[in-house]
Amino acid sequence: MKIKLLLIVTTIILLFYPRVNFGQTPYLGVCSNFALFTAGGALSTDGATVITGDIASYTSTPTGFSGPGLVYGTIYPVGAASDPAFTDVSLAYTDLFDRVNDDIIGTPLETGTLTPGTIHPGVHRTVGAAALNGDLIFDGEGDPNALFIIQIRGAFEIASSINITLINEARFSNIYWQVNTWVNLGAATVFRGTIVAGGAITLLEGSSLHGRALTTAGAIELHNNMVIFVPGPAGAITGTATVCQGQSGVVYSVSEITDATDYIWTLPAGATISAGANTNSITVDFSASATSGVITVQGSNTYGTGTVSPDYAVTVNPATGATTFTAGAITVCQNAIDETYTATAANSTSIDYSVLPITAGVINITTGVMNWDAAFTGTATITATSTGLCGTTTVDREVIVDPATGATTFTAGATTICQNAIDETYTATATNSTSIVYSVLPVAAGVINVTTGVMNWDEAFSGTATITATSTGLCGTTTADREVIVNTIPAGGGSIGADIVCQGQTGVLYSVPVIANATDYIWTLPPGATITAGANTNNITVDFNSSASSGVVTVQGSNICGIGPVSADFAVTVNSLPAVAGTIAGTAVICQGETGIIYTVPVISDATDYIWTLPAGATITAGANTNSITVDFSASAVSGNITVQGNNICGSGTISADFSVTLNSIPTAP
Repeated sequence: MKIKLLLIVTTIILLFYPRVNFGQTPYLGVCSNFALFTAGGALSTDGATVITGDIASYTSTPTGFSGPGLVYGTIYPVGAASDPAFTDVSLAYTDLFDRVNDDIIGTPLETGTLTPGTIHPGVHRTVGAAALNGDLIFDGEGDPNALFIIQIRGAFEIASSINITLINEARFSNIYWQVNTWVNLGAATVFRGTIVAGGAITLLEGSSLHGRALTTAGAIELHNNMVIFVPGPAGAITGTATVCQGQSGVVYSVSEITDATDYIWTLPAGATISAGANTNSITVDFSASATSGVITVQGSNTYGTGTVSPDYAVTVNPATGATTFTAGAITVCQNAIDETYTATAANSTSIDYSVLPITAGVINITTGVMNWDAAFTGTATITATSTGLCGTTTVDREVIVDPATGATTFTAGATTICQNAIDETYTATATNSTSIVYSVLPVAAGVINVTTGVMNWDEAFSGTATITATSTGLCGTTTADREVIVNTIPAGGGSIGADIVCQGQTGVLYSVPVIANATDYIWTLPPGATITAGANTNNITVDFNSSASSGVVTVQGSNICGIGPVSADFAVTVNSLPAVAGTIAGTAVICQGETGIIYTVPVISDATDYIWTLPAGATITAGANTNSITVDFSASAVSGNITVQGNNICGSGTISADFSVTLNSIPTAP
C-alpha cells in the first residue's frame, strides 16, 4: 500500500514537473545524499565491497555490509529517511530523461560520431540499448562546471577492464548516466558519474564506481567493488617538520586523493599558503609570530569531504632576534683598563665576541672582556654574533681609542728677567693635546694670556714667579712649571705701582721713596680711586671702583712749613670690564652628528676674549675666543643652551641670554 501511494504521488509530481534546459544542474533532491539508493529492490554485497557515502533501499535494509563489506557513511534501514528519496529518484530520472539531446551517439559508445572515444559537454542520446567495449574520455574543454548527460534508451552493458578518464577540467560529479533499464558494470572496470537507472544495477567483480548508483526499480548488487561518493581518505603528509619563524617557501604535499577536486589544508597558527592552495602540494610561509602545530589535509568535491589525513607535526622555532649592545664604552683612552662589552638578542643560544683589527688587543670570545693593547690608538670594531635555533644576527660597535696626552714641555720663555720687563711669551708643547692653557703665580707677578702665553709683568713685582702650562687632550691633562726670577730695578724718584689696573680692582700698592723732611704725604689719584690703607705715608693701598677711569698718580711731601714739589706723573690706565653680551644668532634646530654650524654674537666692547658655553656633545672647531664660532655636534649630542660673555684681563662681562638649541636624534638601525 505504501509503494502504491508513493507511486501515485510521484506520478502527479511528474505531470507538473517542468522541462529544463541542458545548462541546469540535474535535480537529485534527497538522493544527492546517497552513494547507492534503490526505490524498488534489494541492496546487497557478497564480498569486501567498500562504499564511501550513505546507502539505502526503500524496500529492505541493505545486507552484507556488516562484514566483509564496509561503508564509510550511514546505512539507512527501511523507514522515513528513505521516503523522500523514493520520490526524488523518480524526479531525477524524469529530469534526465526529458533533457533535449544535442546529438545521437552510436553504440558502442566509444565509436561516437563527434570524436571517437571522446565525450564533450552536452546531452547525448542513444537510439536504444548501448554497450561500452572500450575506454572512454570525457573532455571538459577547460570548464570545471562542464555538464555531461548521456541518455541510454535501453539497457547499458559495460565490458570488463574498461576505464573512463577525465581531461581538461572534466569532473565525475558533472557526469550523469540516464539508463532506461538495467546496468551491468563489467569486472575490473573503472566507471565515473552518477547512474540514474530504471532497472537493476550490477557491479561485477572488482569494478569501481566513482560517483553514485540510483535506480527507480530493481536491485543493486555489488561484488567486491569500490563506490567512491566523496573523496577517499588522505594519505600521509610529507614536508619539512622543523621550520623557523619568518621562514617562507616551505613545501608540503600529499599523494593525490581519489576523486578530490579540492584539497582542504589546516595549518599551525601564523602559517599561510602562498602557492598551491586547493592542490595536493602547497607552499607555506611562516610569519614572524607563527607557532608549532599540526598540518592536516582532506579531499573535497561536490559531494563532500573525505577522511582527514594523519596529523603532521611541525615544530616552529623562534627566529634569532637582532643583536644589540647593552654595555661597553664607545670611546676609551690608550692603554685603557679592561672594558666589558655585552650584547643581547632574543631567542639566541649563544653570543660570541670578536675585535678588529687584531692589533687593538684581545677580547674574550664568550665574556666580551676586552684587554686593550697599550700601543693601540684609532678605531676598533667590536662584533657580537648571536646564534639561535634559527640563524645568526650580528652587530658592530665602533670604539674610538684616543691617544694619551703626552708630557708638557716648555719650548720658549725667559727664566730670568728684570723688574717691569716687557711682555714675554711662554710657549709649551705636548703630544696629543687639544689645547694648552697658561697661568701664573703669584697673581702679583702680573697677567698672563691664558691661550697665547704672553706674560705682562707687573712693574712693581720682584722675586720668583711660576708660569704653569696645562695641556689638555682627549685622554687627560699634563702640566709643566717654569720658574722665573724677576730682579729688582734700583730705586729712584717717582711713584711706583701698577700702571694698568681694572675697574673694580682693589688692594693696588703704590709707593715712593721716603721724602726727606716730610711728615705727611699728599697723594692725588685718578677719578674713582680711593686710598684704603697707608694714607699720609709713602706706601698706600688703593681700590678702584667699578666706574674708575684712567689718570695719573702723584705724591708730594708736607710738613708745618709747607708742601714740597709734586712728583712726576705716574700714568695709570684703568681698563673696563667687557660690555654685556648681545643676542646670539645661529641655527636652533640641529641633527645629531651635524658639523660646521656657525654661531655669532655682536662684537662686545672691551672684550679681548669670548667665552662660549655649549650643550653636551658640541665642540668648537673654529673661531674659539672670537665672536663667531663654528661648532660640530657629535652623534650623541643633546639639546641645551649656548651662551657667551666677553673677557679681558679685568675679568668676564655679563653673560648673554640663553640661545636654545634642539638636537634631533638619528633614527636607530632596524
